[in-house]
Amino acid sequence: MRRLAMMLALMSTLGCTSSQPATDGSASPPPSDDAKGPDPSVSATPSPGTRKEPGPPSGNTDKLTRLVGVGEAALLAEFGEPSSTRSFTMGDCCNEFEIELYNTYPPGKGHDAVEIHEYTWAYDGYLLTVWLHDPGKGWEVLNTLLYGDTVEF
Repeated sequence: MRRLAMMLALMSTLGCTSSQPATDGSASPPPSDDAKGPDPSVSATPSPGTRKEPGPPSGNTDKLTRLVGVGEAALLAEFGEPSSTRSFTMGDCCNEFEIELYNTYPPGKGHDAVEIHEYTWAYDGYLLTVWLHDPGKGWEVLNTLLYGDTVEF
């Protein structure tokens, strides 16, 4: 009897109810938040520790052109914190890895002071590098490169 009383007290504390339907005509209690499922009004963006993977490149290298023009906050919300970051100016650019940045900021055209932020995410077998610039409205994606981790530049 003591066990039954303890079980009933525990069930009451945990909010458990009888699996038998109510016979007195009263309505059953509303389902818990867990039983209702996810709230559709809550954003589905990854939490800060979560990283979305873009998937490996289709060849040795590839681009994620859909990211061009995306703001820094949206980029970090989608992919999480990068594995590595660095900043440089176009005056200190470019090796073969960064050569496409010259398409926007050609050398000798007064772009030496333009600051670039480079974010790289490392995944299993491949990497994603994104270059951001501030065209006057905040940091946004300028260019991307998705490449296998054995590719040499």
